[in-house]
Amino acid sequence: MRHAIRDNALSVFFLALFLLALVGQSIAGYLRTTSESVAHGETPVDFGAFVTLVRFPRRILGPDPAVEDQPSADSERVGASVCTVASSE
Repeated sequence: MRHAIRDNALSVFFLALFLLALVGQSIAGYLRTTSESVAHGETPVDFGAFVTLVRFPRRILGPDPAVEDQPSADSERVGASVCTVASSE
């Protein structure tokens, strides 16, 4: 067992580093979500419920490419503001 860990020390190190980053990201996201919930007068969820929410894995893994192809309301607003600025000149 010691030989296997020593032979794969770099992989074990990066796995541990990845897991620490994931834990840090989950704590930071929980604190942000809790503060936003309190600011909006909502009841904050506990940490266990936050980690198992659907939003948490989606934020870690990134946006869904199928959804990304569809224009969002933000992109339409940006396009409209660019056209407005260009036409007002």
